[in-house]
Amino acid sequence: MTLPLPIEIYLICFGAGSVIHAAQALLVEKLRRHRSGCDRVDATNGLAIALTTFFWQFGNFLVVFAASAGFGENTGVFRLANFVRDGSLVCFPLLFSYVRLHVPTGGSSLPDWCRYLRYLLWPWTVFGLAIMAATSAGFDIPTALPKIVGLTTLHMMLLYFVIFTVTTAGYRSQAEATGVPSLMRAQKAGVIAGVVAIVTFVLMLSGYWQVRIPFLAYIELAAMMTSVPFVIAVAYRLYQFPFMDAFIREV
Repeated sequence: MTLPLPIEIYLICFGAGSVIHAAQALLVEKLRRHRSGCDRVDATNGLAIALTTFFWQFGNFLVVFAASAGFGENTGVFRLANFVRDGSLVCFPLLFSYVRLHVPTGGSSLPDWCRYLRYLLWPWTVFGLAIMAATSAGFDIPTALPKIVGLTTLHMMLLYFVIFTVTTAGYRSQAEATGVPSLMRAQKAGVIAGVVAIVTFVLMLSGYWQVRIPFLAYIELAAMMTSVPFVIAVAYRLYQFPFMDAFIREV
């Protein structure tokens, strides 16, 4: 496994991302136990996002750690780490389709067609997981198939990032009308996280499509780390995670 950047950079970034997502998942689960009704559903969505992003960051960390420890790509440790990373990546579009975006004053949810995509994303996710599992297990499958699954997943994630950003930006007037500083910060956090994700994904995918992008390795790493601001923004947007101010300050 050849890494374009020093391996220490990946270990630090993915290790920090894993710790942040793990801490947030524990806090969200503690909060979820005291919620009911729609609040519990929203907290469950937040927990699902935190866990999926944790496995994404932790899978990346395990892959890099296995490579740094001298484990070859055909070893069981490397294959398991690779499946944790790729399997969590494939799950993101389906997870996004279940995320409800709203503000406490009653904003609109995701567009209906975005939420209905879940019915198509279920078989796609099962197919993608099967391909990634077969690849990690060493089965002889066309080498282009995992790349197609990965690139398709990344493009679907970009679509959802655009939808999330546009939807969150539309809440600005409602957030300002409440006069609640936390709501206004939540709206700003969502827009900033969405814009960062969109820009890094567009540049990264352009590089994958053979467009010459300077510092592509750093852009790719930044795109892989966008799960951190995105999950924090999701928790802020739901506005039922009162620990977020302290969490961000401590992080």
